[in-house]
Amino acid sequence: MLQGMFGKRLAEHFSLLESSSLVFGSKGNSQVALTRMRMPNGFPGPTPHIPPEKAFSISVQTTPPPSRSSH
Repeated sequence: MLQGMFGKRLAEHFSLLESSSLVFGSKGNSQVALTRMRMPNGFPGPTPHIPPEKAFSISVQTTPPPSRSSH
């Protein structure tokens, strides 16, 4: 079983109830996991620390961030 910070484990780390994920690759070879998380209001502050692992992360924001008033 593929282990690491993705899917439900990643969503729980950010206190989210839902996520969807997809894993590509065969056991014993390199694998890629994609996780989609939705935060309609954005994340309220700095993200929690994720323990280091032999992996990389690419984050993509598909909608503009909400405008924040400076008042």
